[in-house]
Amino acid sequence: MVLEPRQLQGLEVLAAPPDELYEYLLHKAETNATLVVRPPQRVARQATADHAEWLANLEDRSSTVRADARAQLALRQLPELDARWVSCLLDALDERGFLSCSDEELLQLAHSSGLERDHAQLGRAIAVVQSLEPRGLGARDAREALLLQLDPTRGSYELLARLIEDFLDDLGAHKHARVAKELGIDLSMLNELLEDLGQLELTPGALDVSVAAPVTPELEVEPKLDGGFELRLCDGALPSVEVEPGLARLAELRRDDAQVRKFLGAQLKETRDLAAALESRRRTLLAVAREVFVRQHAFLRHGLNHLAPLSMGEVAETLGVALSTVSRAVAGKYVQTPFGILPLRRFFQVAAGGDTTRARESLGEALAALIKAEDPRQPLSDDELVARLAARGFQAARRTIARWREELGIPTSYRRRSAS
Repeated sequence: MVLEPRQLQGLEVLAAPPDELYEYLLHKAETNATLVVRPPQRVARQATADHAEWLANLEDRSSTVRADARAQLALRQLPELDARWVSCLLDALDERGFLSCSDEELLQLAHSSGLERDHAQLGRAIAVVQSLEPRGLGARDAREALLLQLDPTRGSYELLARLIEDFLDDLGAHKHARVAKELGIDLSMLNELLEDLGQLELTPGALDVSVAAPVTPELEVEPKLDGGFELRLCDGALPSVEVEPGLARLAELRRDDAQVRKFLGAQLKETRDLAAALESRRRTLLAVAREVFVRQHAFLRHGLNHLAPLSMGEVAETLGVALSTVSRAVAGKYVQTPFGILPLRRFFQVAAGGDTTRARESLGEALAALIKAEDPRQPLSDDELVARLAARGFQAARRTIARWREELGIPTSYRRRSAS
């Protein structure tokens, strides 16, 4: 499908965060004499004290993690198709640097970017992203981010991997004696391992930490006493556009003049299309956010620990829009909540399991054969297994492979490497 310039402009307006949107409109005004751009008034509520403190303590870095990743990618000299897939996944990273979308959502996002839906390509692209620095970039969750940071050459590798995979909940509940017993080590050894764990980052790929100014929430949400919630757009958070009055009057007075029509006609149309795109952006953002908080009502009462599993695909289906529309609507957008200013994308949580693909017995056999034939020094990750199996005609999501591997008694690649 070929999009018209007006449609492409609408997509750009929808995807842009407030500051980028303002720069985008100013750039348009440089070549459009009829376009007047009003800056954001920035009258949204003040961030919470915790959020302000977090902003004040951000590390000052001259480039973003995503930009660094693209620079590393350029040095890899990947085939063009592989590079396009990896670039698509870098765009899909959430604010923590995670690929928190489901495989199906990533395939749909790739398709909306002009790529074929290909599980093998997806698996290879995820493996490339996870090989970039900082280690942990592209992890599907916090556990995998920790595992990706481990050094497999260290003698404590296997124990650290087991701690992360099996015992984080127990450690959080301070059941250290139980954990030590399960691992067959004493408490002093466990404390040494915990010191090593303390050196790892839960979100090593967190994006855009060089931002110095407070983020601008475009939405505010508050719980109501009746169990519902109130959601509204923040007045003044966005720039606005209007037609330059003098040129609008000139166009009206000289509408029969061919030269005036030629000079002003296209520019006036672009200005009005931009105004329409801004209004469409507001409606879409409000609709997406409303559906999000219908699903995340428990968060509004109790905080982040009560987030419910929710995918962008579910919201897109309910609203009757494309997945890419929801993805663009939440990208770089923030909401003022009772628990501080949070990225709207933070409210999408992929459910554990959730893949209902019926695995055939031959899939299990092919999986076991691949692992048996792998290089023990470089065991195949679950994403790489997805790619290898897809090349053999088996279309299965990563979670399906993980579930089959567990049923076959095959440990993770982290443990297989340490056992070699």
